[in-house]
Amino acid sequence: MIVNEYLCYFLSFIGLVQIVSVTKIFLNFVYFKLKKIDPPLSLEEMNIQMLKRENSQLLNKIEHLEKENSDITNLILQRMSNANLRS
Repeated sequence: MIVNEYLCYFLSFIGLVQIVSVTKIFLNFVYFKLKKIDPPLSLEEMNIQMLKRENSQLLNKIEHLEKENSDITNLILQRMSNANLRS
């Protein structure tokens, strides 16, 4: 029957695509294990790493601004105490 022949070709094509994709995944796994490097990150993992880096940069900037703020406050208090001593 002609339907069975076309069905056989279609299922063979699907099987070939599956074998190729599984082989590609396996070869990528073997390649990264032999090279001892981390596999490429997914988009979500890349976003998480980028946000962590940005958070650390912002924390450093906040610490710098807090230090600068405390220095300015100390300088103002010192000038005010010097002005009170003079009067």
